[in-house]
Amino acid sequence: MRKTVFFILLPLVFLLAFGGTPQEKEGVDHSVLESGDNAALDYRKPTVEVLSDTKEYASFYTRLHSGRVPRPKQPQADFTAGRVVFISFGTQHTAGYRIELINVYLRGEILVVEAMINSPLKDSMQAQVVTHPYLLVFVPKTGYRRVELRDTKGETLAFKSL
Repeated sequence: MRKTVFFILLPLVFLLAFGGTPQEKEGVDHSVLESGDNAALDYRKPTVEVLSDTKEYASFYTRLHSGRVPRPKQPQADFTAGRVVFISFGTQHTAGYRIELINVYLRGEILVVEAMINSPLKDSMQAQVVTHPYLLVFVPKTGYRRVELRDTKGETLAFKSL
């Protein structure tokens, strides 16, 4: 009897002593508000911005499309329920790039936005212009202290602490 209890408790003690089980992914309701390839914001590397109120969002959206006439209509966002997350993979040196949203989930106190950049086909003809692909994603307001952009391998490319 004592051996049985020992062999049941030993793995439990081991797990608690060495960090326990990995935190589970908890899916998060989200919606893509807008995607594009020509942000007027010149981020050179992957970037995350978190917009938490109407005024901040309106100002950011104006800067995002400062090079376009007429500027597109700003997508609606209910800031009593959520936030808008801007995702960029940085500067690209030809046309044909776009960001694909794979998943949005919570892992502990981190909201993970998992995405990948799709590049043009290797031998395809593309305009030789600088582009800035981006996504605007609406996410819930609570449950996290940090937002991370991760690639499909789980590597953190950019983050923003709240």
